[in-house]
Amino acid sequence: RVKPGNIVGAIANESGLNGRMIGRIQIFEEYSLVDLPKGMPNDIFKNLKRVRVMNKELNINRQN
Repeated sequence: RVKPGNIVGAIANESGLNGRMIGRIQIFEEYSLVDLPKGMPNDIFKNLKRVRVMNKELNINRQN
């Protein structure tokens, strides 16, 4: 039931990123893929591990 706006809002609020810097979002049954800015600092990425989207913890990982 999560929508792209829920994910963008949560990430933007916690990271301080402008929502427009967040790229494509693909939502699947068990996970979602989110394009984040290239070269995003590790400390910001680590902070995203504590983000909650619709009362569920964001289990975020980098993919290359």
